[in-house]
Amino acid sequence: MANYELVETIALGSDVTSLTFSGIPGDADGLYLRVNARGTSTGQWIYGKVTFNGDTGSNYTTGVISATVAGSLSSTSDNAGIAYFPSGGNATGLFGIAEILLPNYKTADYKACRIQSQISSNSTSTNDWQTVINASAWRNSSVITSITLTWFSAQIGAGSKVSLYKMTNT
Repeated sequence: MANYELVETIALGSDVTSLTFSGIPGDADGLYLRVNARGTSTGQWIYGKVTFNGDTGSNYTTGVISATVAGSLSSTSDNAGIAYFPSGGNATGLFGIAEILLPNYKTADYKACRIQSQISSNSTSTNDWQTVINASAWRNSSVITSITLTWFSAQIGAGSKVSLYKMTNT
């Protein structure tokens, strides 16, 4: 069983397009991020990507499974991994949740990553209620020393909170 110890929490007092954790501990067995966020666009939802050590190149492989009210889909793309969050077109105060798990962040192997996100909506549109699971790999053998979350075509809103935990096995 893993123990979780809080390393840092970033609580947003204003809107931002990205945030970075650079104080990654070297004494953990794995890393876990918990995101509680809301976007600022006028649409129903926004999405963001996760990158490591400032690497924004094509060094990530991601398989995606998405389940919506209308059904499910799967795809594979060459990006850093994505998470979805409700935005300004949804009811005020509606936040999404994402969990990011990095079990082997300091090994000399490629880095496996699981991102699971959930958005709910005040809309009755079939694609506005989603659970998305990403199975990702960063094709790099470097130790992860920073994690950046960047949002596309919108900002993550004030009141959003992201926490980084280190995991130790018992």
